[in-house]
Amino acid sequence: CWDILGQSCGLPVCELLGGRYGEDFHLYRAISQESPEEMAAKVAGYRAEGYRRFQLKVG
Repeated sequence: CWDILGQSCGLPVCELLGGRYGEDFHLYRAISQESPEEMAAKVAGYRAEGYRRFQLKVG
């Protein structure tokens, strides 16, 4: 329904619903529990890819 209305009005659905909340959002990478050295190496690699948020899986 919203898609059809947006197409007929020439507007994106987010505009029909009041506009965008923000311009971007942050992604995160999950890090499995391993040795500290392995986890640090993975975080360093992910930071090089542009990630700045990480989740450590415990248990």
